[in-house]
Amino acid sequence: MQPGNQAQNAGGGQRRVSDFFKITHDGNRRANVPNNPPSNSEMLIEANGKPPSDFYVLPNHLKHVWDKTKPILIRIADGKIRTVVEFLEALQEMIRIHFRLPLKGINQLNLLAFLGQLSSEDLRTFLLDTIPWMARLALKIDTLFPEPLRILRKFKTESITLTREQSACLVAHMFFCTLHRQNNENLPQHFTFSYLYRAFPPRVGGRVSGGESVDRLNEDDDSANSANVQKLNCIMLYFRRLQKKGIPPLNVTYSRVFNEELRKQTAEFWMAREDILRRVEIHDEGKLEDRRDCYLIDFANKFIGGGVLFSGCVQEEVLFVTHPDLLPSILFTERLEDSEAMAFVGAGCYVQYQGFGRTFLCLGEAPPLPADSEDVFLREDISIVAIDALNFSNSTNKNVQYKVTAVVRELNKASTGFSVHEFDNTIMRKDISTGRWGCGAFEGDPQLKFLLQWMAASKSDLSLHFYRFNDVSLRNLEEVISKLADKKIGEVFDLLQKYHQLLFHDNVNVPLFDFILDFAD
Repeated sequence: MQPGNQAQNAGGGQRRVSDFFKITHDGNRRANVPNNPPSNSEMLIEANGKPPSDFYVLPNHLKHVWDKTKPILIRIADGKIRTVVEFLEALQEMIRIHFRLPLKGINQLNLLAFLGQLSSEDLRTFLLDTIPWMARLALKIDTLFPEPLRILRKFKTESITLTREQSACLVAHMFFCTLHRQNNENLPQHFTFSYLYRAFPPRVGGRVSGGESVDRLNEDDDSANSANVQKLNCIMLYFRRLQKKGIPPLNVTYSRVFNEELRKQTAEFWMAREDILRRVEIHDEGKLEDRRDCYLIDFANKFIGGGVLFSGCVQEEVLFVTHPDLLPSILFTERLEDSEAMAFVGAGCYVQYQGFGRTFLCLGEAPPLPADSEDVFLREDISIVAIDALNFSNSTNKNVQYKVTAVVRELNKASTGFSVHEFDNTIMRKDISTGRWGCGAFEGDPQLKFLLQWMAASKSDLSLHFYRFNDVSLRNLEEVISKLADKKIGEVFDLLQKYHQLLFHDNVNVPLFDFILDFAD
């Protein structure tokens, strides 16, 4: 991206490169947070004592909360917390302040499991070095965030840019559980690490038995607990690297995109598309994150981050703990609606990993990107795009995803995500790196989801890098690509219409790819 490029903000004005920064008293550049509220944050508290829904009010903006929390953080920062018991008690105190939980309601068994895996030397470093450093970082909130953050509201295109230091400060507050619920039902319900710290009690007949005194966990609960300990390993690697090597003077941009024009489009729009399908490259090895020259597609939940702060540990959750600069978006991003997407630019990768779910394992630090991999806005050249697929897990007939309304919705959603550069021109145009979007817990058909993403990428004139993840249902993918290579988007949409006819009117149930290979001209 060349200097002088501008970005569109929510108000329709143009942002210059210089608008991304404000000059501090020592001459350093700090990312400007656009659309901040008026200077008197006390005016933002409504009569009922809750923050208004337009702004995310941080703990330092609520005097009655900060007066209780700040002394605890100061005690930690000054090194006066020297044992595991003292650390857990301090954390319990902060959780009670923000969640009004009785002591017996605070479960920290996963946090204890994380601490228990550390060697004596590493535990000492954690308590006497890392945690005090994190507390000092959290205490910088007064200067880093003098005013509340603007929430990225649904049905609006707007963005927030934070420095890496601001991002790390927010993640530290998530760790210390010093954030509080906002007066906004469209924000996620889990926004601190308090649920990561909890071990899931055993389930009896599908219900939680409530017996923390019962030692045995069933397999699903045990794997969730193990995955959450691995998530904590990832987060601590992130903080130790920042402490050891310093927080880089870089920025992260969180952009929400609302494609109002696509929202209105129906089947006729896609049937009329004459774009020729673009190039596809199939990958059977590696991870989609390996393609730094592409948009990395986050198989998102409509609430950004999904279950990363709870029990989830699939593609989106793994992205968020290996790229922890994504985590602050959970705080200020309302749930995504149809024809909306999120784009993140500059969220660095700090952790190497393997597996998902019960096989997820934190392997250690990821190597940093080369020093010259920054754009003109001081952001690492990493672009992640979040799009949420429809959830068919509760559908008794999985073929409902082939209904026209579902197909059009998914095309509009993917197309919105793949065209984020058309709405924020500080985002560089890139090809797509993706895979089985919506085909895990949401039980989408991998064959259909591949075609829809190929069509959406082609609409934006982008090539597709597709990671097959050893899915046997995609074994003849190359044949399908060859069969459709010169087709127009509208022609492929017509094929999907005919396949729908086959399923619902002729009652013939064959795999989509078999239908295409037999009937596509």
